[in-house]
Amino acid sequence: MDMPIADAPIVYILYPRVQDRCRDCEYFVTTRPAEIHSTKDSTWRLMRAVSAWASAAPASAVALMFEISEATVRRYDMEMLETTLPPLDLDNIRSLLIDEKHLGRRHGYVTVVLNGDTGKLLHMVKGKKRESLESFFEQLDASQKQKIKVVGIDRAGAYQSAVTQHLPGAAIVYDRFHLVMNVNQAVDEVRRSEWRAADKPEKKLIKHSRYLLLKNPEKLSESAAERLRSLRDANENISTAYQLREQFRVIYLY
Repeated sequence: MDMPIADAPIVYILYPRVQDRCRDCEYFVTTRPAEIHSTKDSTWRLMRAVSAWASAAPASAVALMFEISEATVRRYDMEMLETTLPPLDLDNIRSLLIDEKHLGRRHGYVTVVLNGDTGKLLHMVKGKKRESLESFFEQLDASQKQKIKVVGIDRAGAYQSAVTQHLPGAAIVYDRFHLVMNVNQAVDEVRRSEWRAADKPEKKLIKHSRYLLLKNPEKLSESAAERLRSLRDANENISTAYQLREQFRVIYLY
């Protein structure tokens, strides 16, 4: 298959091919013109065009444009990325950002490592366990590891143990998103505990207050803010937990 011509989205090229056989192992080798992929039934320029469109449009739209399957679009795109991307530069990395990402039920979790200064993807592999991160550190030599001064991670133990072992001289920084999430969980646990211990009138006041306590106060409506004030006036423990949450949030304004 080659690039579309005029209103013909599918164009085939016919060419003579040469096939050789090794006398010792009897393995056949087919020689093709350089512009035709060695294993796929397409030209490189068609694959380049499909890959270029795939970076700007959904695979389904690109498949309709070239009258090929979505799976073929993804295969062409992957082939071009593997062929054209420059080798990974692991020298002079000062900081790393490490986290897991869920890609849906079909694909599960992947571990992602980014260059903290440039945002460039350095590593992505299936799973979110220690082994998923160690496969990245195995690519680094001793001098490359020594240059890494800081690593941003969540509070999960699997990543931290790998970082501590391979980068003993790097400072560990827990990322803001997970820390705020942990604080919000603590506030919500206080709310649940107070609701269980409350009498009937207090239960009514505490019920459905999770949104009030976890939303940033500047985003609350006037009626919601008034409800929050009433709740804090009525329950000291919830008020204390909420105040600690707000004080923690202020840290990131400095």
